[in-house]
Amino acid sequence: MQFASIRERLQAVIAEQMKAENIPGLALALTDRTQTLWVTTHGYADLATKKPVAEDTRFAIGSIGKSFTSIALLQEHEAGRLDLDQPVTRYLPWFKVGSHYEPITIHHLLSHTSGLRSALDFATSDWPHVFALREIEVVATPGERFCYSNDGYKTLGLVQRAITGRSYAEVVRSRILEPLGMHHGDPAITNKTRKHLAVGHVPFYDDRPSRRDEGLVAANWFETDTADGCLACSVGDLAIYLRMLLNRGRGPHGPILSEASFAKMSSRVIEGNGGDWWYGYGLSTEVEDAHTIIGHNGGMPGFVSAMTGDMRAGIGVVVLANAVADLDPIAEYARRLLRAAVSDGSFPEAPRISDQTVVENASDYEGTYVGDADSFELRAKDQQLLMQWIGEKLILEQRGSDAFLVPHDDFALFLLRFERQAEKVIAASYGAAFYVNAHHKQTWSTSTAPDSWSTYVGHYRSFTPWLSNFRVIVRRGSMFLVFPAGWEAQLTPVGDARFRLEDGDEIRFGSIVDGLAIEATLVTAKYYRVHTP
Repeated sequence: MQFASIRERLQAVIAEQMKAENIPGLALALTDRTQTLWVTTHGYADLATKKPVAEDTRFAIGSIGKSFTSIALLQEHEAGRLDLDQPVTRYLPWFKVGSHYEPITIHHLLSHTSGLRSALDFATSDWPHVFALREIEVVATPGERFCYSNDGYKTLGLVQRAITGRSYAEVVRSRILEPLGMHHGDPAITNKTRKHLAVGHVPFYDDRPSRRDEGLVAANWFETDTADGCLACSVGDLAIYLRMLLNRGRGPHGPILSEASFAKMSSRVIEGNGGDWWYGYGLSTEVEDAHTIIGHNGGMPGFVSAMTGDMRAGIGVVVLANAVADLDPIAEYARRLLRAAVSDGSFPEAPRISDQTVVENASDYEGTYVGDADSFELRAKDQQLLMQWIGEKLILEQRGSDAFLVPHDDFALFLLRFERQAEKVIAASYGAAFYVNAHHKQTWSTSTAPDSWSTYVGHYRSFTPWLSNFRVIVRRGSMFLVFPAGWEAQLTPVGDARFRLEDGDEIRFGSIVDGLAIEATLVTAKYYRVHTP
């Protein structure tokens, strides 16, 4: 096997991706069905102390933990103590959710087909979240469509506890970690874990699109033991776990779960959003060059993880990092390299490292944009988009389709967004401000928002480490919820002080003081008005 060449190629891509994504520390492991083939570590476990990442450094692996939850429950199913097709209320009689449809079953929760919304974390324990589900309604008939739900897996953790009488952490440790020899893994993130855990890192500002020059800070610390993703482990330990999956549930000392149960985990229960991949029980699958690829990604405040395996080639890759970044290019490239090595195939080309200042269609946005209070000019040069602003030339960074970061304090809080008509860029917006492209004659509607909407406009915060804040703005007769990273969701009124987001989630405003709403509930998470911009 051409390991020297694999290592050289991967090291180069990892270095480039860490620089492009501003990743402090990273660990990668390659495995086949019999052994860990290679572990490599890079950068810092803690930027403040410059402590390097080591092979035994633990990372929070987030939603990869959903596959551990699925295994624990499938073991109960094998033992005859859990019926996957029974309603959740058989095991949690107090469970309740707003619904006009058939009851939600264990199968629906495992496969993300319950119709539950993608609720936000507002507590680090499961009871409050699951009990709060009675305040909302499902958005689809159970079994009908893929609706990723952390709260669904939190509910499964409570089901497991009700059946076994043991905590989630106890079950995962005794039935998965210890039998597999995962000695550098914790089944729940506790203060004891912190001694061995890398420090998670987040952008310096939590309320705006991130800029590389503003640096990173340590993410907020918290304990958690919820079944939607509360594990921490080293990259080598997660490679051991992935090896068990590559062997269809069999560990080094015997089966962790049966062949039939693994088939359920890796089955195509429901097509994922966007198509070309499917979700089973805690695992996603896709087909790549006639090879079945299994895996799951994970995210925690300040951490991101990727686990992917090629079932036909019998190889897999784990990548862990202590900042929020895109690890897929590294994971996919490593998997393809390893597959080529074991099959004596040709090595794939290295992934293209993205440069957000390169805008291939930069000329689309050229023009003078005129607003009510100010204006700006955009010009394209050498596949870059330049803004003339108060005597400065600024290079814009692309942050999605028709959306850009402007690296200037006057544009710090929102992305600059563009609107098209017949493929022509005709207008731009920044927060509540609207600009018309003078190159295109366009008659804009003069629709205005109801006066009552001004009650809701403002900045809202909570202490959740997942989504600490958002803003509500009104622009051209429409109201939007703007998330810190810059993406917007238009709000549609559905009742008294209630609005629906485009994905079906809801926000509810309440407690009006001096003409302003001082609180808002986004799905089930509470936020409160602040007087910062």
